[in-house]
Amino acid sequence: MSNPLPGPAARAAADWWAQFLSAPGPGQPDPTRDAPGLTGALIQSACSHTRYTPAQVRAFTAELAAIFQAQLDAGGRASAWTEYGPDEVLTYAARQAGFELDPLALPAKSFTLLQADSELVVTRLGPGGTPQILVPHVEAPA
Repeated sequence: MSNPLPGPAARAAADWWAQFLSAPGPGQPDPTRDAPGLTGALIQSACSHTRYTPAQVRAFTAELAAIFQAQLDAGGRASAWTEYGPDEVLTYAARQAGFELDPLALPAKSFTLLQADSELVVTRLGPGGTPQILVPHVEAPA
């Protein structure tokens, strides 16, 4: 998917999902380890140990951001979610990026929601997780 050019909210939402596909770097939180209590234990036990290459993660992020932007442009709303496996948006983005998504690569019962009239991205990690709001960084025009 090459069009449309994703905006900051679509990129932030795609980045949020992509973080689960690669091992965390030094100093980065591990969402499968750092979630508190029972939620963290459930996420950790359900997560795949499959890790993707940096090139695959970049391709997935780009495809997913483009999908989110297309959803926003077409219907004013974009979303992706998992129950015990990824929805069709996440699966399609991986296929477009050139790989099959392991059903356990993403945390269970998580979601992302974007609205066209807002730059905010609402996410929730894991079952019973508290919704969080991502405020994407918007660079000033040069």
